[in-house]
Amino acid sequence: MRSVNDREADEKFVGTAVDRSLVSQDGATQITARLAVGDGPAQRIALEGGWMSPTAIEITEAFMSPEDLAPGYKLLDVIGQGALGVVYRAHQERLRRDVAVKAILQARSTQSGVLQRFQKEATAIGRMQHPNIVSAFDSGTHRGRVYLVMEWVRGGDLRSRIERGRLPLAHALSIVKQAAMGLAYAASHDIIHRDIKPANLMLADAPAGYDLPPGAPLVKIADFGLARFNDPGGIEDDQLTVTGATLGTPMYCAPEQLTGDPVDHRADIYALGATLFTMLSGVPPYDSVRIHSLVLAKVTGEPPRWEQFPDTVPTSVRELIVDMIQPDPSKRIADYATLIRRIDAQVHAPESSVAKSGTSIVPSRLHRRTVITALVAGIVSIVGVGGLLISKKNSDVKPPRSIETLWSQPLFDGQSLAGWTNHQSVWSVRADAEGSRVLAGKGLISHPISELPSELSGPAVGRGVRVRVDTSTAGAAEVQLAFEAESPNETIQWCVRLTRGEAQLGRRAGIDGEWVKHAGHAADQSPDSESPVWQDVQWSQFGQRWFAYHDGKLLGSFDVVAESTPVLRLAAEGGEAFFSDISVFGLESQST
Repeated sequence: MRSVNDREADEKFVGTAVDRSLVSQDGATQITARLAVGDGPAQRIALEGGWMSPTAIEITEAFMSPEDLAPGYKLLDVIGQGALGVVYRAHQERLRRDVAVKAILQARSTQSGVLQRFQKEATAIGRMQHPNIVSAFDSGTHRGRVYLVMEWVRGGDLRSRIERGRLPLAHALSIVKQAAMGLAYAASHDIIHRDIKPANLMLADAPAGYDLPPGAPLVKIADFGLARFNDPGGIEDDQLTVTGATLGTPMYCAPEQLTGDPVDHRADIYALGATLFTMLSGVPPYDSVRIHSLVLAKVTGEPPRWEQFPDTVPTSVRELIVDMIQPDPSKRIADYATLIRRIDAQVHAPESSVAKSGTSIVPSRLHRRTVITALVAGIVSIVGVGGLLISKKNSDVKPPRSIETLWSQPLFDGQSLAGWTNHQSVWSVRADAEGSRVLAGKGLISHPISELPSELSGPAVGRGVRVRVDTSTAGAAEVQLAFEAESPNETIQWCVRLTRGEAQLGRRAGIDGEWVKHAGHAADQSPDSESPVWQDVQWSQFGQRWFAYHDGKLLGSFDVVAESTPVLRLAAEGGEAFFSDISVFGLESQST
């Protein structure tokens, strides 16, 4: 029987979610009905029933105590949210001003490097002072939540402005010039943004005296969460990259960010060019539901969607965009000073340079990259021929080359065991030595694997499951795929089993069935090591075939003919193990 305080908290949660439009009315009714029969808490019901996402639940909880996220600041509403965090508009009581408060989602704080990167972002913004960069006021940690307090820009972002219609040419050029000046300042401090896009360019009313076209907004660059910082004494940048994350937004970022090639300030120039294209046409230069088509178009220099451009855009502006979005960085505009001069020159472009309807303007000047191996070596996962293939009938099956789609869903929210089933064992959520929230325990715990969304379908589409594991004090830890049958003893479990110094692929019949090893290789961990060592385990499914990987290396594969969706099970034997970065994501095969 839930206590009076628990029931009051449940009612407040549902009411807050409804007030903030974070749950549908039907969802609120269903949650309330479950609460009426003694079920609870409301958060678990909302998550298990699919009525609310982990992010929506976390935002609701923040507004239940709006003064508790960051002491001295009262949350007012949500400005925006991304893959890693939420930005709130808040009121600073002491100085009587509205500010923006960015907080990392608890589900993402479990991922390695996220908290360190967040602190680097706060430090970097705090030491930059430029009229075209959002200012930082404060940062801190309260009750395990990290936050960054920044300048609130009243006019909203460029993305919202584009949704209302194409921008006048003079305004679009002014916005790119201002952003270029801010990025040039950041680059002089050895900071590369790496995620320039309309949503990260904030617009404000220009103060009197600014040399801007009539009606043009003042631009402020926001969100340095993916920036590259020059920090010789700090953690290496690649260690701070969230597992599975793309450095940048695919529709706007430079090809070298998608292929893993070196990135410098020219990547931000590319993104500015893509943003300029979007302001003038209303759509990004390249757009595709299938990410591999988008990547190939960028890397190979396919012409952007010029047919979306109005006839009134001068040829010289189109040429400027082409020079900004060259797939080869060495052929791109080289520096911000040159870019700003080119923009200034457009003010005096003659009328005769206006493009005529139906003409093919400058797309051919994109230098097509003929070496596709850069793409293969980067975002496309190529798996070697090593490893044992379990199926006797398909012993020659090789893993398809694949890339991750834009869709993913965490299975662990970093706050609770919501969605997990504990099989008479001991599990909890806690902070590890680096401050990241992890799933810790011994015994067995399980979670359903999410189905792919309807827009991801077809024979070339697959599904992946990713888990990071620290065996800690456990003698062995397992990441299992359980294909459940009517009888528990008939359930088949394929497992990646991690012991000190070895990773194995095998199977069990039933929960307590005998372990049968099929393949294995040495793990990069000394049996005598006492320091935490995180190991990556991934399952990839295409059709009936599943592939198992350990630290990026193929362990083996197997065919499963089953009507039921598999369940993810995590197990620790002889001690406690830690699990983190648990997610399911979409895959797309590039095999032809």
